Amino acid sequence: MTNFNFDREQESAFINAGPIYHVNSPENFGIMFRNDDDFKAGMLLMSLCSTQFRDVCIYAFELMNNHFHCVLGGDEKQVVFFYEEYKTRLKKYCTGVCNILDWSKCVCHIKRISSLDNFFTGTSSFSYSSSA
Repeated sequence: MTNFNFDREQESAFINAGPIYHVNSPENFGIMFRNDDDFKAGMLLMSLCSTQFRDVCIYAFELMNNHFHCVLGGDEKQVVFFYEEYKTRLKKYCTGVCNILDWSKCVCHIKRISSLDNFFTGTSSFSYSSSA
């Protein structure tokens, strides 16, 4: 694994940004995004969630066919609520386009990113599940 050797200024800015989390859905969930229209809808839904959760900062997100990743800043509970809202909106969209998935298995995997080096080497991961 490469050591990125971040300088003190970068690391300080990262630490002072507040809690930051890597959040993702299960990688073996099933196909959520089948085509460009699905990916566009997924990006729009992410944007809509950002307007609902103004205290959650989206630093980055990536949508893949069968799962998604986000780097989010804010209170951990709000980050989990953000994930659950995104999942709820995505479920509604997918149901509307005849995509049959077991959404009870789409649990939130979340890990706190405590430093820039830690972001690239990994940390403990926690899973949350809800009935949604």
